[in-house]
Amino acid sequence: MQDRWKTHVEDVSKCCSTEFWFLFNSIKELTVQCQDKVLKTVKTLLCDHGMEQNCGGRKWPQSNRGLRARVNREAGNFWDHVLHTKTICLRRFKLPHCESVKFTYIDPIFVWIQHCNMLHRAKHELQWKPKELHHPTTHEKTYGAGVQYGLVFYQAFLDVPSTGQVALMNLSWDGGSTGYGSRSATPICLQVMNTNTSSVLAVGLVAYLPQLDVPESVKKAGGKPYRLAMHHVLQVSLITAYKIL
Repeated sequence: MQDRWKTHVEDVSKCCSTEFWFLFNSIKELTVQCQDKVLKTVKTLLCDHGMEQNCGGRKWPQSNRGLRARVNREAGNFWDHVLHTKTICLRRFKLPHCESVKFTYIDPIFVWIQHCNMLHRAKHELQWKPKELHHPTTHEKTYGAGVQYGLVFYQAFLDVPSTGQVALMNLSWDGGSTGYGSRSATPICLQVMNTNTSSVLAVGLVAYLPQLDVPESVKKAGGKPYRLAMHHVLQVSLITAYKIL
């Protein structure tokens, strides 16, 4: 799958000019609306000065949507290889007009490998074997100096074959307790635990928690069936993502 990803990246890079990717890389963290304005403005300036051919001519999409369409058309859709969709049955909760919900998520192992690669390129050290740290006077084992000195890492190391390596992962989700409880998107994230860095490169998005398509009045009422259904969706979503591990 990593070979497929590498080939896909190479194909995507050919979809646009080098100058386009240089600009897009500098604005990729901005909102889509801002990206569209910048891409369109720069393309207009290039055309006004007769420089569009020097920057790839037609290989300069003027919007984020246009870029995605070009990539899908010329490089294909890689994500079909690592995306999974499951149907969660909700009939027993008897919610109005909501008998099931679909849960789509990215293969957690793929996400973990991708972010390990990112950490490695950013020069963050990855830990693969447990280590022991002892008190200089009492020689007792001490902890807290790093994940490689912990009991979890040591136990995981004992549980894998001698030819394997420990791959520590942590699945978590934002349940809306950060002051934005009314938002409709709850991300489920995976964290690479083979490192001691606090870099955001160690965390990747696996999925969003499915939302129940029920009338707003049912949500506001907060009845027991709705609460139980939401809890069930959360549990099944996390278990489903874990099962692939």
